[in-house]
Amino acid sequence: MENSNKKYQKPDSISKVEEPATDYNLESKTLEDSELHPVLVKLIEIGKVQSEQGLGKPHAQVMKEMKKRYNLS
Repeated sequence: MENSNKKYQKPDSISKVEEPATDYNLESKTLEDSELHPVLVKLIEIGKVQSEQGLGKPHAQVMKEMKKRYNLS
């Protein structure tokens, strides 16, 4: 068996698949037109209103609280 500790060498050029964005349905949908459950739509709308009013906590503060609560370093 060969040495399995060898690191994979990335080739210098990797062919990428380029697809035009028009192949995807990128039309903007409203929440009402989405396939989400009506309860989720309502919760998202409430969250958007609260965000616009400046309510809520910054991400950094939430992460600090979670680390403290769950003793994460």
